[in-house]
Amino acid sequence: GRVHRSNSASGRASGRASGGASSGTSGRDGDDGDDDDDDDASDVEHNPARMYLYPNNITLAAARGTDFEEVPMFDDDDLDESFLCILVSNDAARNYVFAWLGAEFVMPDSELDATAFANAALERFVALHTRRMPLLATAKRRVEREGDESDAFFRVFYGDDDDGESSSSSS
Repeated sequence: GRVHRSNSASGRASGRASGGASSGTSGRDGDDGDDDDDDDASDVEHNPARMYLYPNNITLAAARGTDFEEVPMFDDDDLDESFLCILVSNDAARNYVFAWLGAEFVMPDSELDATAFANAALERFVALHTRRMPLLATAKRRVEREGDESDAFFRVFYGDDDDGESSSSSS
């Protein structure tokens, strides 16, 4: 197994419920507060990536930006087999956005297979968040399946600088 590490010195988010994201508007994606933008900027400085949970039981057509729940600090334990997670790199040199598909994720849009659904969720996330996260417009997009993750996924997930892809060279 992999060593459990956090992507943030502060540790991981507590209280991750297997029920998924709650509905409602958190204001994270809206224009109703200037404080959100300041928080976003400081997150980018400290975290190599951001992770969001796809909302359970919401169809792709109905999903809004605020429905994707951000996990402020995360580690391996947050990659739950029942989740579909979106992982966004904060590093322009390693510009990826991934949809990570847990083996037990139940898709609300049953006419799509799992990979097609994850791809569509990834595109929906990008469409809803590019204004707030401009790097998404040019990010490489990939679907990762639980147990078959790429090295690129784990480098972004952990913020690792191995294999000649150092993110600190431009800092």
